[in-house]
Amino acid sequence: KYYAPGYEPALLQFYNQREREIGDYPIATVYANMHLKQTRFFLMFYNVAPQVLNKNESFSLPGYPVNPFIFKLGLSVNLHN
Repeated sequence: KYYAPGYEPALLQFYNQREREIGDYPIATVYANMHLKQTRFFLMFYNVAPQVLNKNESFSLPGYPVNPFIFKLGLSVNLHN
C-alpha cells in the first residue's frame, strides 16, 4: 500500500495527501482471440480481480474507484472471397 496523490477537480490539480492509503489490489485483464474460416472473434474481460477475490474496494486515487469488471465481445467477418 502507498499514499497516492489526491485530486482536486475544482482546481484540476493533484496534491500530496497522507490520510488514505491505497493499493494492495491486483488488476488483471483476460483476452482471447479466435479465428474460424472467414470470421474472427475476441473476448475481453477487464479487471477480473473483483470477480475472483470478492473484493470491491479498489481505488486508483483516493475517492476515485478503479473501473469495474467489463466484458467485451467482438466479431469481424471477411466478406471478400
